[in-house]
Order: sequence, then C-alpha cells, then structure tokens
Amino acid sequence: MKWIVAAALVSAACGTKSGSGGGSGGGGSAGSGSAGSGSAQLGEGSASATPPTDDPTPAIIAQAFGGKVPAFPLLAANGIAAVAVATPLRQTEASIYSVMFLPVGAGGPWDSVETIPLVDAMLAKLLAEGSPDGTAQPIFDRDRLTTQAQTIVTRLGADKFSAFEGSVPALAMGTTTVGPARLEQQRTESGLLLQLSDPSGIVQGTDNLPNQPTAMMAGEECIAKPMATRAWFDTPRKRVLVELSWSVVEPCVAPEVQYRLFALR
Repeated sequence: MKWIVAAALVSAACGTKSGSGGGSGGGGSAGSGSAGSGSAQLGEGSASATPPTDDPTPAIIAQAFGGKVPAFPLLAANGIAAVAVATPLRQTEASIYSVMFLPVGAGGPWDSVETIPLVDAMLAKLLAEGSPDGTAQPIFDRDRLTTQAQTIVTRLGADKFSAFEGSVPALAMGTTTVGPARLEQQRTESGLLLQLSDPSGIVQGTDNLPNQPTAMMAGEECIAKPMATRAWFDTPRKRVLVELSWSVVEPCVAPEVQYRLFALR
C-alpha cells in the first residue's frame, strides 16, 4: 500500500481553533507529505474547522467558479484525489483557499503535489480589512481568480474527477469500517497510530503521527494531539482518504488539518 499527504503552502500566520487545523505529518509507508485545510463551507468535503463568522472568502470563491464550486474532495479515474484547502487566517475574518491534487506514491512531501492557489494570505487580509484606498469593495485581480478557477475545472473534467463512492462523517477511536476497509486509530504516548486493513485483517498501511508542539499561549506550552475525524472511500478505484484534525486545549491554536490518501491492494 502507498499513501501521500500533500503539504499546504500557507503562511505561518494561519491557524484555527480547537479541534481543527493541521501541521507536518509523521512517518508512514511509501510516500508522505501533509495537506492543510480549515473550512467545510467552501465546498462539501473540505476540512472540518469552523470558519470565521463573517468570512468573505466563500463569496469570492463562488464568484470565481461562476457560482458552482466543485464539491471537494474528488477522485480521478487514475486514483489522484483533489482536495480543497481552506484555512482561516489568524487575526482576520477571512480564509486562505487553494486546491491540491494528491497522487499516491510520491517520494516526499513536495514531490508531484500540484497546488493551485486562489486566495492567498495577502488577498485574504485584503478581503478582511478592505482596500487601502477606503473603497467599499477591495480592489484585486478578479480575472486572475476566474482564470485559476477555470484551470481547476478544466483539470477536473479532463481527468474525469468525480465524487468518492461514500464517506464516513465521524471517526471514533478504535476501529471504524470505512467502505471496503477498516481503519483503526489508537492513542499512543507520543501521538497517534493509524492502521488500515482489508476485511480479512490484512494490513494495507500504517502511519505513526506524533503530537505537535505549537506556539505557547499565556506562558504555557501547547501540545496538539492528532485524531482521524472523517474519511472517504472508493471501492472501484481502491482509495481511502482520511482527514486528520488536532485536539488542543484553548486558548492554544491547532495546526492545520491534514489528509492521508491510501491506495488499497
């Protein structure tokens, strides 16, 4: 079995509240990396963090896609996954947004991972604070966003991306059936152990995810503990996508949400 986690190209200024976010991943089989995400409001299937109350990014993304934002995550006929990465920008009401195409079997966190950004940290800050000249509508290159969105739509069509066969909206500690596989997660002293098996019990892949120290708050050290929160599966295309969030104690800020894409034998 091979898997990859794609790494989100976002600023260190990004962060989310308790139970959401992601960071760099731990060791695992074949290839690995990390995919950050934050908000499920920018297309069904993006990650599980709570978006800012007055986040202007969803409206901008909807406009860029002509009102039809793809319902990420999606899976191509060749087994590549497309994931929407939406991360609240700390100390603002806006989110960063990009789309990543995650292959299986890449040799490292940056290898063969294609990222198409739509709203970066600079634009998110502009959307949250308004244009420097005081106009009601921030001034930015809307045509560029539309072009980037069209690039994504064209890629989704050309590679025949479609919805996963099914999903599991909530994963618990212990063993959960995820379509044709069983996903087991166990808390360890240093983090989290993930193990994916087929119905006969043959292990398809494992991953050890370490706890992550985060920025100190009020003089106290913060530790984020990983946990698998949601999953998507596709039996014909032999794929399982797992979303990983983080448990922290407020006011600590969690890392970004990550994804694991498993290939079944």
